[in-house]
Amino acid sequence: MAQANVQPRQNFSCFRCKFVIKGGYSSLTKHFRHDHAMKTCSKSKASLVCGQNGCKESFDNFSDFNYHLRFCKLFAKGSLPPQPIPVQPVQNPVSVNTEGDLDNSSKVCDLRGSSQSVELKDFFAKLMLDLKAKHNVHHAALDYLSLKLREGLNGFQTLECEGNNFERESTLATVIESFTQLGSQQKRTGYFKTNFNFIEPEELFVDRSTGTVMRNGRIMYRDVNNTFQYIFLRRTLTALFSNDAFRRLYFSEAPSSDGFIRSDRDSNFIKLHPLFSNFPNAIRIQLYYDDVETVNALGSKTKKHELGMFLFRILNLPNVENSKLANIFPIAICTSIQIKKHGFDFIFSRIMDEVKELESEDGMLLHIPGFSNGLLVRGSIAAVCADSKAAHELGGFLSPSANKFCRLCLIDRKDIKNCNCFDQLNMRNRNNYEDAVKESSDCIEKSRGTGILKGCLLNLSKYFHVTR
Repeated sequence: MAQANVQPRQNFSCFRCKFVIKGGYSSLTKHFRHDHAMKTCSKSKASLVCGQNGCKESFDNFSDFNYHLRFCKLFAKGSLPPQPIPVQPVQNPVSVNTEGDLDNSSKVCDLRGSSQSVELKDFFAKLMLDLKAKHNVHHAALDYLSLKLREGLNGFQTLECEGNNFERESTLATVIESFTQLGSQQKRTGYFKTNFNFIEPEELFVDRSTGTVMRNGRIMYRDVNNTFQYIFLRRTLTALFSNDAFRRLYFSEAPSSDGFIRSDRDSNFIKLHPLFSNFPNAIRIQLYYDDVETVNALGSKTKKHELGMFLFRILNLPNVENSKLANIFPIAICTSIQIKKHGFDFIFSRIMDEVKELESEDGMLLHIPGFSNGLLVRGSIAAVCADSKAAHELGGFLSPSANKFCRLCLIDRKDIKNCNCFDQLNMRNRNNYEDAVKESSDCIEKSRGTGILKGCLLNLSKYFHVTR
């Protein structure tokens, strides 16, 4: 009975770093996980020492360790106040170069200038953006980083040191305020959009379905909005052409002068193209589609969490640049379940609205800083890439196992062995494709004889067709 009335103890001392951790046992275990990388859900590989006022009792599991802390006789409640974690002042300030990478030697932030708050905030914002993009650091970890750095710098601000105290405290206050304004995902996203041309995807409605939720032990039915993420092509192009380095690379493209085909611009397809031949600087867009597994591919929930990824790249850039992942841009992301249920029309309709504007006589006007009248660009889809199965689905063809299995010609499966010459093939074109789509729409059974199940919205382009 006496043990049941014991009040929970607070402010335990860590046996590793000798600091008093404010809070109860859960705060101590959280400190073990975050500051010492210890696993607190199983047996400890190292001995767990009590450490309360010199107590040397050791344990090999956290259950016994917790029990001992509750009744340790050497523990004196409130004997040690919480101690701040000391932070060493930075000797060599780190700056950010124009490429967005961290650099210790160039362009040191002038903390005494009138724009010190903006420069510091930019530095910390780019640091967090690099951690997220290059190292896949979760937003929860960035929140924790921002919180702990604020706590550490607050503790450092109270320490006495030589020099100009007013200047030092002003600098630290600016740093702390920068972390405060970047302390959540919403704040960071807003800052990235304002200062770094970050493009946030739009969540667009697809349809509504019925889902279940458990409330008070009862299963309740509710309506669920099914959506997909779309990144507007205009916003991506605006951000790209606002970059001086991108514009220099884009407009530096030149045809081969020695007769060798060094890029798609040297091909007959581009030379004879009605748009790209008349406007050499028109944007040549290459679309790409594939499904991506986001969970264990051998699990039972793979299809539920499978995503359809729609990406594009700009073929006007040099090949060495187009081979980089940084120059492949997302345009739409949705679940594969929605694609199988509704097809590609709800995504392609959005894409074609913007492609039609690029293909129009007036083109697409981008509002670029430094261009008083804006920058007028034209372009179209030059190619669409996908694996064999996805390419058939995109173009509205039957699967590769069908009788009419080819996307390029009208050969039957039974005639493969007898046909060994290209001249003997009857190729697909706009006319027989549209006739096959019309036949399939009238009677679905006729699709077996044509190999085409339905049309593709990409064919609404003035210059692109899936049979070319």
